[in-house]
Amino acid sequence: MTFTNPFKTEPLLSTIALIVSVLIIIKYGFIALFLLILFYVLFKRLMLDLEVLFHPKHPYHKLKKSLSGCFILGDDIWLDNELDNEFSSLTKFCKENKRKIILFSEQIDTFAKAYKDNKELKVFDRIAGMQKAGTIKILPAVKAPASKPKPFSEFFKDDEEKATNIGIIYEAPPPPKPKNPKMEFFKAIKHYCKLCKEKNLTTTYVSKDPELKVRITNFLQENKDLKITPMTIGDFKKSFEYIDRFKISFIEEQKKKKKAKELKKKDRQAQIKNVVGAVTALSKNEPIEK
Repeated sequence: MTFTNPFKTEPLLSTIALIVSVLIIIKYGFIALFLLILFYVLFKRLMLDLEVLFHPKHPYHKLKKSLSGCFILGDDIWLDNELDNEFSSLTKFCKENKRKIILFSEQIDTFAKAYKDNKELKVFDRIAGMQKAGTIKILPAVKAPASKPKPFSEFFKDDEEKATNIGIIYEAPPPPKPKNPKMEFFKAIKHYCKLCKEKNLTTTYVSKDPELKVRITNFLQENKDLKITPMTIGDFKKSFEYIDRFKISFIEEQKKKKKAKELKKKDRQAQIKNVVGAVTALSKNEPIEK
């Protein structure tokens, strides 16, 4: 159970609770209020523990199992600044349980373009934090299939003496189309889910994008032997609600603010270069390891 600032999330209920707390203090004193709050905290924690203990389909069980295989986060999850607490907890959880999440090299390019337009994005801080903790594995970009050479256009011209001339026309290739980040992610997850299956690893991804889910579902219908399991953002958050049941967010927020001030003193562009450099240095045939 995570303790957050209630006046930001529920200002009206928080005001009412504050008034009730003052009345309890006036009537029964501080000790009564403290015991009441303590009882509430213990009750909420007990409910979370019982829910996980007696509910085998609780999202926490799914997350724990998924992290034993190929666990992938969509671009929209990485780029969501509101998921800062979840990423911090994911890094800590993976480090404690010796697990890794997968990041496609194609996603790095997407993040670099997004960061160029919005310097407030925390995505590279998250990647750097996971690299430091050893909880992330960046996989090489999927090679584009070799294009088949186009047949030459040939034509024949007969002159009056029946002589034949052969002309060859070389067609200039069209300019490359700009890459679609969603299709790049889709191409990568299709490629690596096959390699994960060869190593008896399950493939799970988290994304809020409905189009991506439709494309992956259609791909699985055409490839019955493969399996890619989606995890909703709701289940993702609920898993960390249980994992963070002992965390007090106010303290964590203060730590993050202090850390953010320190990061501002550093050159963020250097972080991006380090991450991109790590990607380009990867072996082209690097195997998947967990």
